[in-house]
Amino acid sequence: MQIQYKNCLFSILILFFSHCVLLFPEGKSQTDFSSFAFLFGLVGGSPSSSQNLSPGTAVDLSGDGSPDGTLVDSDGDGISDGIILTGRTAPNLLLIDTNGDGIPDAVDSNGDGLPDYYISPNPPGFLTTAPGGTGNPVVIIVDSNGNPLGFDTDGDGTPNDTAIVTILSDTTPPTITSSLSAGTFSTTQTTTLTCSDNKAPGFIVYTLDGTTPAFFPKTGTVITKSSQAVSLSMEGTYTLQAICRDLAGNVSIPISIVYTIDPPDAPAFVTAQAGGTSAFVQWWPVAGATSYTVYYSTSPGVTTASTSFGPVTNPYAMVTGLTGGVLYYFRVVANKSGVSSVVSLLDVMAYTTTTPLGTSTTGTHVDISVGQGTNSGRLPNPIIDYINGKLLVVTLNEANDSKLSLFRCNLDGTSCSHTDISAGQGFNAALFASPVIDHINGKLLVPAQNYANDSKLGLFKCNLDGTSCT
Repeated sequence: MQIQYKNCLFSILILFFSHCVLLFPEGKSQTDFSSFAFLFGLVGGSPSSSQNLSPGTAVDLSGDGSPDGTLVDSDGDGISDGIILTGRTAPNLLLIDTNGDGIPDAVDSNGDGLPDYYISPNPPGFLTTAPGGTGNPVVIIVDSNGNPLGFDTDGDGTPNDTAIVTILSDTTPPTITSSLSAGTFSTTQTTTLTCSDNKAPGFIVYTLDGTTPAFFPKTGTVITKSSQAVSLSMEGTYTLQAICRDLAGNVSIPISIVYTIDPPDAPAFVTAQAGGTSAFVQWWPVAGATSYTVYYSTSPGVTTASTSFGPVTNPYAMVTGLTGGVLYYFRVVANKSGVSSVVSLLDVMAYTTTTPLGTSTTGTHVDISVGQGTNSGRLPNPIIDYINGKLLVVTLNEANDSKLSLFRCNLDGTSCSHTDISAGQGFNAALFASPVIDHINGKLLVPAQNYANDSKLGLFKCNLDGTSCT
């Protein structure tokens, strides 16, 4: 029932506006009033249109029905970023996207990067004093020769913003500057390119590949604002060249800066061992590095702000002057051509002792030769018998005609015994002996070069106590 009511009302309204005229104050009829616009307003509709902002589109800025400029895309991204006024060769008005939607919606008329006027979303008017088509219409006033006299922002037909006249008559070139200095750097650099002008700065174009930057034909990367930071991260030697132009079309003198990004790799596989008041730190060499610096701290998270040692030229360092009985953390930096790498990836730790290495008196020595005499322990090769808790040492016993011998002791070096395990093979029967324990069968296996058998490979097999050898 409600739907039928709305349809009926809609039909009545159409019939009414098809056969009637509206009377306005003073009894005058208004025949050019859009009845359908009023009708859609009643039922909630809103006819809309948008400006054509495609590059190459002619725009009417004066409101006289004739184009006064052309939209251009200076940086090649497919989006208009400026307006070239009729008779000019470079953008004289800059377009701005104030809301970040990828569509320009404002005009910067003096190069300060701020919106001076706004693009109306609904033609035929192009500019207004406020966003979204609100505020007063703005038109450019031109003389009989088409030269701009200024912007009319209040609708009285005369220009009240005449700054564009001064801007367009400027003949002084702008100046381009860079915050980058020539040199060699170990990390990515960021340079700020800035175009300065006595009236109104415009766009910047730069190259890194040795070519000469140009706006037309476009050569290089165009920055559609008067200042922007540029990241320089590619390794190697490059030449930064840049120019800029102002809104009158004057072009700056180019700048040229040679720089090198040459970061050495950070050292890898860093290890540290400490004793007493020093620590021995070593790492894998870094290709091209001329020196290294060790950084250390008593807290984790070592940085280049920590205490340093070096530089040293070898891939190791004996760091001295430490405090005994303290846990230290170390990292290493590689140096090359006046630049340094980042610190090595992880902290490595080493604990210093209160007694310097080699000076402790608490160690012991035990003679486990069991009376076998001089040179009985030639070429010793120890192994632990975990089954019986014994130390087994196989030697070439020169005191016993260079036969294969087994010295068997407790793990503290006591209760040692000696057994000839050469199985009758004679002189030098077991060169380069390498004992292993057969845990499955509980046997001692000793493969060796048997000089007594034409240096053939031999296997000596015994019980773990050295008996029953074959």
